[in-house]
Amino acid sequence: TDVNGKPVAAEISVAVVDKSVLSLTENVTADLLNEFYRKRFLGVMTADTLTKALSRVNVQVEAGLKGGGGSDLKKRGMFKDTAYWSAVVRTDASGTASVSFTLPDNLTTWQAEAVGITVDTKVGAGYSELIAQKTVSLTPLIPRFVLPGDSFMVGAKVFNNSESSQKLTVSLASTTLKLKGGASQTVSLAPKTSETAYFEVEAPRTISSGNYSLVLSAKNSTYEDAVDQTLPIGTTSFLETTATASFTSQNSAKEYIYVPSSVLPDLGGLTVTAESSLAPQLGDALNYLVAYPYGCSEQVASRIAAIAILTRYKKVTGNTNMGLQSIEFAGQTYTANDLIKLGLEKMYAGQTSDGGFAYYTGLKANYPLTLSVLTSLQEIKAAGYTVDTRVMDSAARYVYTYMVNPPQGARLDSTAIVMGVEALTRLGGTWNSGPYASYFEGQIATLAANKTYLNDQAPNPVIATLALITTRGYAANYKETVFAALENRLSIEARGSFITSGTDNRLYDYYETAEKNTALYLKALVASKRENPVIDGVLRWLVARKQPNGGWGTTNATMSVLDAFADYAVFKREKDSAFNVTVFLGDTQLASATLSNITKDTRASVTTPITSIPKNKIVPLVFTKTDTGSAPGTLYYSAALTYGLPTEKIGPRDEGFAISRAFYAKDDTEYTKPLTSAKAGDVIRGRLTITV
Repeated sequence: TDVNGKPVAAEISVAVVDKSVLSLTENVTADLLNEFYRKRFLGVMTADTLTKALSRVNVQVEAGLKGGGGSDLKKRGMFKDTAYWSAVVRTDASGTASVSFTLPDNLTTWQAEAVGITVDTKVGAGYSELIAQKTVSLTPLIPRFVLPGDSFMVGAKVFNNSESSQKLTVSLASTTLKLKGGASQTVSLAPKTSETAYFEVEAPRTISSGNYSLVLSAKNSTYEDAVDQTLPIGTTSFLETTATASFTSQNSAKEYIYVPSSVLPDLGGLTVTAESSLAPQLGDALNYLVAYPYGCSEQVASRIAAIAILTRYKKVTGNTNMGLQSIEFAGQTYTANDLIKLGLEKMYAGQTSDGGFAYYTGLKANYPLTLSVLTSLQEIKAAGYTVDTRVMDSAARYVYTYMVNPPQGARLDSTAIVMGVEALTRLGGTWNSGPYASYFEGQIATLAANKTYLNDQAPNPVIATLALITTRGYAANYKETVFAALENRLSIEARGSFITSGTDNRLYDYYETAEKNTALYLKALVASKRENPVIDGVLRWLVARKQPNGGWGTTNATMSVLDAFADYAVFKREKDSAFNVTVFLGDTQLASATLSNITKDTRASVTTPITSIPKNKIVPLVFTKTDTGSAPGTLYYSAALTYGLPTEKIGPRDEGFAISRAFYAKDDTEYTKPLTSAKAGDVIRGRLTITV
């Protein structure tokens, strides 16, 4: 009805909700007229629904309204917070409408709320309550979850809501839990009183997943209430994964597996993957770059340069196993061309009036960033995409001007010269001829001949870049001197060989990391066409350094690794390789497959359960390879061993932070004797220890 009590047609939303749930939050429809028609001043307001949820307004529930209702012979098990909700219920001209629904099994006070609006925007809200209760009812007292092997108490709090005394049999029944005592007890309740009965039970270790189920009941010849409950089973183990990844061009490779007897017998396994192509590595890295959450000029440049590198790789090798057909980004699907176009537009917006590039619009140009963006633009152009030549020419002039006439306050050092020469000579054309070429060659020759500089002073990325530059027509003695200095910087460990990043002289401005340095070294080795035995260790280290997200630490390093991998795949004639591979675990053959980049069957994988792996024994994992293609094949493999440890076998972690708690007597101010028990009423000290 309207304010005068006259029936009106309206649209009404109807909700029937447990009042105890509504007591946790504010009722925004309590003053509906004010919500719609109060005076508002001009302004902008930002709202957050989280503040509504956290602003607790406790509604006092009257005594006796929590509990009751339902058939006295029905086993209860369907519990919901909302009994009914409909967004639109239309009343007729007489102002009436009806809805019907079945109440859940909750014994509680339900609040019905109707919020309505008429066609002429009159609003209103109405409330009513109904109580669902039973004459005799019980509430289960159970933990949130249990672990297999736990012993614990299940409680049943029984309420007598009648006006007379009741003698009741309280029972626990379960097909999954083991009762350690009697399955029933007798309680006598005076009117309007309650009492709790407890049952000791054990969770069997034979059921380790899913839920335990139980039924609690309280009844006599007149009344009965029964509640069906489930208990989630928590995990008793901690899953660990130990993995390795490597590659070989030889006819066989060997790893070793050791599984202790303390692992859980039926949890985990060994997953072995063999591949004949680097394409999956490249595709994973592309996914990492595309999903990278930030978007400064360098990150955008690395992202679309990676797409260009993979496009170039695809054209040369014919391999399509890299996800370039469709790319998910920001919840939408794009083609490679779409993302290149979007990325170029964003990159162009970052160019400043002097031709350089800034990290974000409005900032000054940055020389190392401009080198990175210029290199990315050249990669995109080389892959066949259209790039605004005016943007590239302007950036190239900025770089050259910086080298020959650095701006005020800038320090021109050998690093800036080497990195500038690399970026400009990759452009080709006039930058590789005439006075430009003479200037560049003079600078590089001077540095390449300076053994003191190379051996003692030059940062690692500068030597790696010099090595790459000297492969482009420089005298052999320069090239050999630089490569010798670079190989002296090589570090060797179990995972392979790599070029470290600097400590005191690390080139942060040029995005230096060990992964990027090593990728530059690999690219230089490939460019020099060196069949250096160290190349295996370098590639193995890079493969092992790939992170679970598919990247190599930073966007720039990831793009550099992609570039080096693509060059290596072409150098090794990956597109012409094919081979048969067989995998053995000890004397047991796990798998056999034919991998071929010619037919695009480039990947095989097999998983062996932990139950099939011998315990307390070192077992060899052997890969054998037989070439069948016109070019020798490279086998890329990985092995991941996943196993579960019982809770009592899990040691403290050496990562993150740990929190421990202990209790002490009030007068133990030195915290020397932790308490294992205390009496009710004792005053004790609590101590939290946080270890980082």
